[in-house]
Amino acid sequence: MGCQVHQHQQQGPQPATVLFKRARHHKGSIYCLSWSPDGSLLATGSNDKTVRLMRFDRDACAVGADPGSEVELTMHDGTVRDCLFSAHDGGRTLVTAGAGDCR
Repeated sequence: MGCQVHQHQQQGPQPATVLFKRARHHKGSIYCLSWSPDGSLLATGSNDKTVRLMRFDRDACAVGADPGSEVELTMHDGTVRDCLFSAHDGGRTLVTAGAGDCR
């Protein structure tokens, strides 16, 4: 199946096509999302004060179902508003920022 983006030939705004969604994820709203440079990891930040780091299978267009394919990081004490994988080290470093302090 894979994740593919289709180009429309029509003029004007087109409805969005959902390529990936999950039934459960954060307990709050997602404020930010970042892909690792190689596309194998996805990070999301939320107003539930957590960052979720997930392995992403591009061929199946899905988050890995294996135990351990998702990690919840709880170092923020406020809304996580930004997350970014560093391109300088091949995506091994994830930087997050938001309201409040980090532990």
